[in-house]
Amino acid sequence: MSRGGASSTEVVFSGGQFGAGWHDSSYNARPFTSSAPAGKDSGTAWCNYLPKDAATSFWGPQGAFSGRRALEFWAYAGDQGVADLDLLLYGASANACSRVALSELSVVESSGGWVKYWVDLYRFSWEQQGGGGGGGSPSFSGCGSSGTSAGELVKLDLLNLRHPEYEALLCIDNVRLVA
Repeated sequence: MSRGGASSTEVVFSGGQFGAGWHDSSYNARPFTSSAPAGKDSGTAWCNYLPKDAATSFWGPQGAFSGRRALEFWAYAGDQGVADLDLLLYGASANACSRVALSELSVVESSGGWVKYWVDLYRFSWEQQGGGGGGGSPSFSGCGSSGTSAGELVKLDLLNLRHPEYEALLCIDNVRLVA
């Protein structure tokens, strides 16, 4: 079960498999091919080397973010920790929501070298940074009154904007949108 008692989830990626309607849209990334890294619970994790301006990216069906309130995912931290990447949400027309830095988030759980992040989708809003639902509504409405609505969002990026000096290695699993 997800944090906050949410029971309805939209699987983006888990154990080597993309959720229904989701696919890889990574760019400038170099796949990690040295081995098939084990996923958090089973299967295979999704791993990429990310030089500056590269992203592990997921493209999903229109409406996938509707009625959702959070993004949760596991990242492999190992001994080095998780690189400080930026999370971005986009609509099909490339309109982006507000960027959220991984360093601004707290780890909510850890297990076997993996760390879990839970991100309130309101952190991506230009108007309600961390607002947590605005007007009592538990679900995310989108980037803001002049931006992309939740129903128009289709893309999630984990982007290396902060580290020009090295390629960040990112391994993630159990990526889900939760209600």
